[in-house]
Amino acid sequence: METHLIPLRGNPGRAGIGGVIRDHFANIFMTFSGPLEDCDANEAEVSALLFGLQWYALNDLGPLIAEGDSSNTIAWAGNKACGPWCLAFKIDEIKDFVASIRPVLKHTRKSGNDIADGLAKDGVDRDSLLLSSNTVL
Repeated sequence: METHLIPLRGNPGRAGIGGVIRDHFANIFMTFSGPLEDCDANEAEVSALLFGLQWYALNDLGPLIAEGDSSNTIAWAGNKACGPWCLAFKIDEIKDFVASIRPVLKHTRKSGNDIADGLAKDGVDRDSLLLSSNTVL
């Protein structure tokens, strides 16, 4: 799963989330893209990871590698650093999913996250969350 956010229009400001869930052959299984309320980059990154983990847990797809280009979010999710108090609820929820799903958490460069990056940029201007799913694995 790749997740990404792009806060446009300032920081804090309007933001979008986007993500990609792939199978073990790297085929795209599901993508998401949607708007967020005004927030800063950290909150948007955390929101994108949380949404991806929630969706993944509901669909019980087996082992997971969760990649993101926010080193802060990956560190907070893996208990390697404490996040800001204003995100404590969301980070705790991520940690609960990490404890039950047991994903491998990986930081990736923004350049390696192009699809999720584009989905996040598009999400800023969407009216609601868009999910696109390929049901064939």
